[in-house]
Amino acid sequence: MLYFGDNVVMILFKNTIIYGLGSVLSKSIGIILLPILTRYLTPFDYGVIGILMIVSVFFNSLISLGFGTSIGIVYFENKDYDKRLEVIYSSFWVLLFVSLIFSFFSLFFIKDISYITLGQEKYWIETVLVIVASVISTVSMPLLLNIQFLERPTHFVAGNVSISIMSFVLNLLLVVLFKRGLKGYFEAFLLTQLLTFLVFAFLNKFNFRFVFKKETVKNLLKNGMPMMPSFFSLFILSQGNRYILRCFTNLDNVGIYTVGYNIGYITQIIINAFQSAWTPYFLSFYDRQDEAYEHFGKIVKYFILIMGFICIVFFIFSKLFVMMFISKQYIESYKIIGFIALSNLFFGLFNLLLPPMYFEKEVKYLSFIQGITAVLSIVINLIFIINFKEAGASIAFCLGYFIMSFLTWLFNKYKSKSKLKNYKVDKNIRKIVLVFFLFIPVSYFPRKFDLIGEIFFSIFLFCILAFITYVILDADEKKKLRNISLNIGFVRS
Repeated sequence: MLYFGDNVVMILFKNTIIYGLGSVLSKSIGIILLPILTRYLTPFDYGVIGILMIVSVFFNSLISLGFGTSIGIVYFENKDYDKRLEVIYSSFWVLLFVSLIFSFFSLFFIKDISYITLGQEKYWIETVLVIVASVISTVSMPLLLNIQFLERPTHFVAGNVSISIMSFVLNLLLVVLFKRGLKGYFEAFLLTQLLTFLVFAFLNKFNFRFVFKKETVKNLLKNGMPMMPSFFSLFILSQGNRYILRCFTNLDNVGIYTVGYNIGYITQIIINAFQSAWTPYFLSFYDRQDEAYEHFGKIVKYFILIMGFICIVFFIFSKLFVMMFISKQYIESYKIIGFIALSNLFFGLFNLLLPPMYFEKEVKYLSFIQGITAVLSIVINLIFIINFKEAGASIAFCLGYFIMSFLTWLFNKYKSKSKLKNYKVDKNIRKIVLVFFLFIPVSYFPRKFDLIGEIFFSIFLFCILAFITYVILDADEKKKLRNISLNIGFVRS
């Protein structure tokens, strides 16, 4: 059995909690801002925001050269601290140089970019703001990674939380107080990226020593460029549906989808925290894969049970949340929330299925799996968006992540050389999954309740869900749940 030492385990647990809390605080600020902004920005405005965020993600993926992955690989290949700093500085100056070149040439075609993405040239100023913000974000990446690699989670989280608070203030000032509308939103976005750069430059003690080590840069490109196809596949999977939605409907539909997406995507906090802990945990089983067969199966079961329950709660309370906190013109966004939350469950399952690939160094096949998923997701989006508009876009988005996890499972079962292959998962999970999926159409039961009626309806559905889920659990799981409840009650008392 591998032994890492109590101190190392405690450090890992502590860092995971700190990063998780930081993410919760940052996301909470964004959610608090959403009910305010939806009263000052129309669905059409949010449609423009949704499409230009695609431009931002695409631009980041293009000019980052895969450094988001390769910086960590090359950084930890060196044991010497000065050598590690050379990796950070070299990547910073390379990304700055590449970003400036791409942004310079993009400005010559800025109206064309606005027309291709939005179908109108008049948003070229907003497009400029997004591209400049993307450049700053890309250049800031090595600075953020350096703080993480130095294992300074409190500094990292404090920096991000302070930036989120300032972003909140900037949006209130520019959109609400000064009533600058869409331009104010993107001005706040640009200033937030600038603040991010300044805060993490401060945390790095404003050390921008010019370093350009040819071998280091070559190594960064060698490890980063092969990841580009994977990045673009994920870009199509995660962002492509908005553009298809814009082409077949209008920006109002994109805006409603964007608001629903932002609410449902809160569940990503759970997945990020889980992923941070999961990767080092499963790697510790490299020399004891026989134990992992049953152990990982239990983790899969409890993940589906807990995350599935949370996702169905999002389905049940989505309409109530929109009615209580979001402007009435976005009421249809409730149909998007649950499916976006569910997509994160499938993304979590995808991560749970990665160990066999890592153990046999078969990670290179992920690009192939993600490429197939991207192609299939385009077809699925076309079918669902044409027939169901923004609701169809959310279903297609969810199905895309399901396909990616399913293809990974197929690869493990039929192609992987790992002796782990698949996990031993309790068959009782099938009943749980069936119950969860039955609640999805029930949560969409057509109704025109007022706020009080919707509150009672949502609570009624939740109580039934909790009762049925408890009944399906086996005796041991019920006992554990009762013990947890008693412990929580004891702590509170």
